[in-house]
Amino acid sequence: MFSFANPDPLPPPIGKIDPNLTISVMTFNSIGITMALALATFCIVHRKAPVIRASNPFLSLMVLFGCICAHCGIVASSAVPDERVAIQLTAYLVAGGYTIIFAAIVAKMGLIYWIISAKRRMNATSLKLVMAVLTCLTVQMVLIYSWFSNDVKKLNALVVGGTTWMVLNFSKTWALVCALPVLLLTGLACIWLISFVISRVTLMTANQQLSPRMPSR
Repeated sequence: MFSFANPDPLPPPIGKIDPNLTISVMTFNSIGITMALALATFCIVHRKAPVIRASNPFLSLMVLFGCICAHCGIVASSAVPDERVAIQLTAYLVAGGYTIIFAAIVAKMGLIYWIISAKRRMNATSLKLVMAVLTCLTVQMVLIYSWFSNDVKKLNALVVGGTTWMVLNFSKTWALVCALPVLLLTGLACIWLISFVISRVTLMTANQQLSPRMPSR
């Protein structure tokens, strides 16, 4: 919710922030983008190393790409002059970035879960992984587009002490709906992580019970 008063002097336009804060936001996010690019370069250069190959460098690169998108979205919120364009860029880039991050993490955890738990070998190609992540991203983009297309912003006049305030309302329901893909992916990742930990603990307990006890001296 944003509010602004009618009488002179007019306040700064909606969406404008202090220039020093803008520099700080761009600086910190530039550091994040640089770190993501450095890690991506490291994964590409050492992609044949056993440790990197075991961690699935393709999905790791997708996670880093999502981080870059999210950082760019935060930068856009303060660097783009047009308020509406800035809000849309921030929504698309930040939400899309986090969707890519969590979709890739879920895919990586799913591979681990299937490899350990499945009775048959899973043939998960890079194309299938890309399609899974793109499906989640498409759902997220459609939700955000629907938000900006259908969310009717209402202007309500509020008089306080002889001053008329115009209050611009945004629907919180649409914001929650747009957050559902990330929330669902996070929940799925947590469920798989808990299931993996439980299965490992159960297996270790069973092995300890089956192993012969050492004779006491």
